[in-house]
Amino acid sequence: MVNADNIENQPIVGSSEEEPNIPLSEHLFKYLGLFFICFVPLGSYFTYDVPGAFGDIAIANWYNVDEVSYGVLYSVYSFPNIIMVVIGGYLLDGILGLRASLVIFSGLVTVGQVLFALSANLKLFWVAVLGRVVYGLGAETLYIVSFAYVSVWFFGRKDYALAFAFANTIGRLGGATDLNVTVKIAAKFSLPVAFWFGAGLCMLSFLFSLGLAYLETIRMKREEQPDQGPKPEAPPITLSDIKEFPVSYWLVLILIITYFVPVFVFITIAKDLFLAFFPTLNSADLISLPYYVASISPIIGFMVDKVGRNLYFLLVSSVLVLLSFIFIGYTSMSPFVGMAFLGVAIGTIFAAAMVLINPLIKASCIGIAFGIMSGIINGSIALSTLIINSLLQKFNNNYMIAIVIFIALSVVSIVDIIALILIDRKHQLINVHPSVQKEKLKEKEAMEAEKTPLLVN
Repeated sequence: MVNADNIENQPIVGSSEEEPNIPLSEHLFKYLGLFFICFVPLGSYFTYDVPGAFGDIAIANWYNVDEVSYGVLYSVYSFPNIIMVVIGGYLLDGILGLRASLVIFSGLVTVGQVLFALSANLKLFWVAVLGRVVYGLGAETLYIVSFAYVSVWFFGRKDYALAFAFANTIGRLGGATDLNVTVKIAAKFSLPVAFWFGAGLCMLSFLFSLGLAYLETIRMKREEQPDQGPKPEAPPITLSDIKEFPVSYWLVLILIITYFVPVFVFITIAKDLFLAFFPTLNSADLISLPYYVASISPIIGFMVDKVGRNLYFLLVSSVLVLLSFIFIGYTSMSPFVGMAFLGVAIGTIFAAAMVLINPLIKASCIGIAFGIMSGIINGSIALSTLIINSLLQKFNNNYMIAIVIFIALSVVSIVDIIALILIDRKHQLINVHPSVQKEKLKEKEAMEAEKTPLLVN
């Protein structure tokens, strides 16, 4: 048993504990599953910002509506998902399960994007709005299902953070290429063809979801242990389960919010900011740079799997976010440096932050835990975007106000991480070497098993 007082004396790398010999076929099967997991949300990531690729004027002209109506295409996606992702997480954990959730929500994304593409042919804006509503009902919950698949397939393995990093990076790269690819297709063919290209990608992702559901059936059969008898039925999820989520879980949510809000809200205003601050530079290159730099996420994930200490990785990346806004707002340094720092931070949070949820939450509540996280992120980004845009409008596009807010949030994230580090010195669940984490989780599971009586039919 590991002594909580000796946490700093634990090895940074390596462990004398003998790891079980996993057959090569098992590794290959897991990575085949990871391949499917990566491509399930690709269509959704690619098509989310299709309206933004053309801008409010082009969309308004095509559908013969005013430019204000353009924002509706994003509002009907974002605001319902503040609640929908929590409901989706509950359905995932308590009713539908992994396979049905995957097929249903991937299907909603596909149907929604098909309706949106059809609206371009018909030039009917209400069909476009309907398509975005259906699309939104599936997209955010599909991300939660993807996270749950990574958790079920890889949690407890030496490549858990690496798997999460790959799952996030592939999709985000799809989103980064959307802005350029969609516009080029429209320029060569037409706007409806560009929309249908996105619909085709969603159909392809739906086929990957069917394949992954089949692989999940195989995984469940392979991991059955008949000699141990049937597993006890899990009790239904209740509000009391959420009340029992530890303080560290909520601090992790604060950490993720104070990451996502400054980084992604900044990117929404970055084009106009760079035109104001750096008119001679290519703003499109600057905006896309963080997404391409974030492709180092699998490398960071590999390092996290080897040494653990997730919170130290996140602390360094929070400092990079802080420095990036200081460089952009207060120095004459090239903005490419600041945007590259943001890219490293995005890559780090994909690899080191999402994997913090599993050790803190019992397995039967993982879906709703990710759902709450996504709902709060969606709400925070939507509300922060409105606040920032209102302030810019009120103060005549004084972008330094936004920079100051982003710097303040970065400082909050640093303080939050330090608090998590101090709390985890006692619990040793999220900022330790993987071998220590595994031992502590075994102790935690044993304690929960003693508290939970078996359900008798």
